[in-house]
Amino acid sequence: MKKIGILTLQGNFNYGNRLQNYALEQVVLSLNYDVDTLVLPEKKKIRLKKTILKLMYHFSKRKKQYLKMLKAKTPILTPFTKAYLHSRQFDKANLKSYTAFFVGSDQVWNPSYTGNDTRYFLDFAPRKKRFAYAASFGVSNIPAQFHSNYRKYLNDMHKISVREEQGINIINSLSDAKAELIADPTLLLSQKKWNELANKVDIKFTGNYVLIYTLSSLSPDKYSKIKEYAESKNAKIITILGDEYNPDYWIPSPFEFLYAIKNATSVFTDSFHCTVFSIIFNTPFIIFNRSNGEMISRIDTLLAYFGFQRNKFSTQTNINDVLSKTSFTGVAKVLAKEKAKGYVFIQDCLASV
Repeated sequence: MKKIGILTLQGNFNYGNRLQNYALEQVVLSLNYDVDTLVLPEKKKIRLKKTILKLMYHFSKRKKQYLKMLKAKTPILTPFTKAYLHSRQFDKANLKSYTAFFVGSDQVWNPSYTGNDTRYFLDFAPRKKRFAYAASFGVSNIPAQFHSNYRKYLNDMHKISVREEQGINIINSLSDAKAELIADPTLLLSQKKWNELANKVDIKFTGNYVLIYTLSSLSPDKYSKIKEYAESKNAKIITILGDEYNPDYWIPSPFEFLYAIKNATSVFTDSFHCTVFSIIFNTPFIIFNRSNGEMISRIDTLLAYFGFQRNKFSTQTNINDVLSKTSFTGVAKVLAKEKAKGYVFIQDCLASV
């Protein structure tokens, strides 16, 4: 059987990263291909840079909190990777065994994450085998020092799809490559499939609850508004640990993460994938901008897909009004359209090899 290689970020501390990787693998498998997610060895210079940064920020409170988060979450998410993903160490000797390679989804072209690592442009593969599925830059602009490499390797991709409008703009400004706007792979699996996975849990919550999952810090004012809303609904608050460590926050498995979103009265988040699953499970949600102002484009693109722009929080937002009027009537139709578009893109890529 022909085999596809997937290259994405390795985030054994991030629910969205693990679940988008799972989803893209499942799509490839459904097309009767074998699949491996290739785990890249770190380059020596990158390892050295990370070591220096760790030493520089050793006494930084923020850095310590981040390392605590990694230590707490990684052991809980890693079993999912081992059991449900087809991970394989990158090996140059085996590259000829792959029919094609997909880089994506997630922020594989965010220079803050991957720098000038050209492997994330699949430079190890023949040009005809290089494809990007729902790749994300995660930023609005690429720093000038990266322009030369980005221009060269974007032009060398065979077919490109990205998951936000800003990604199209970046590619148009930096290269001659053509890119297509495509849905995140999590949107290509059916609600039925995600329901099955959400039910693979031993926990069962009783009573109403609102769910909070934010990757950046939540301001006291926003938390106060959530608390006020929860009290009005006689609902408790469950908070999932994001990127900032707090010993009082819950660290679910990826399936428990899905279960918590599915069964919540409402969801409050700044996470792209938490929003995706709120939409899939028809759970009313409010989405906040990140406190650092990042990741706005992909959120805006997602909300525009489904007509949920009102669910993005602003100082004028009446939370109770927005949540009570959130309707999922048109979601199934949009999901069907985006799923078909995603499958066609992947099939066209594979047919072109």
